[in-house]
Amino acid sequence: YSIILLDYKKEYNEFKKLAKLFTSNNIMQVAALIEKSDYVFTTDTGIVHIADVYSKPMTVLYSDVFKEGEEPRNDSYIAEWKSINPKTKMLRDKYNVNNINLNSIFDILDKELLKNE
Repeated sequence: YSIILLDYKKEYNEFKKLAKLFTSNNIMQVAALIEKSDYVFTTDTGIVHIADVYSKPMTVLYSDVFKEGEEPRNDSYIAEWKSINPKTKMLRDKYNVNNINLNSIFDILDKELLKNE
C-alpha cells in the first residue's frame, strides 16, 4: 500500500521512513489528494467532509467533547455529527481518541484494505 500522511505541522517526522509526507499549502491540495485516494483514515472532521464529497471509504477516530470524569451534557450547542457516507467506519471514545483500542483499529483496517486488493 502507498500511505501518505497529511503533515500540516511537521507532526509526523518520525514516520518519514514508513510513509510519504505531504505538507499541505491549502485545502484544495488536500481535496485533490483525497479524490485520488482509495481509502482515508482520519481524526479530522474536515477531512471526513471532503472524503464524503468523493464517497471514499474511510475509518474515522472520534471522541466526544467531554473531559475525563465529566458527564455528558445535553447542551444545545453540542451537535452530533457523522459521515453521510455508508462506507464510513467510525470508532469512538467518550473522552479521547487515544483510548480507542488498537486492535479495533487494526481489525477494521484489515477488513477494509482487503476489499481493495
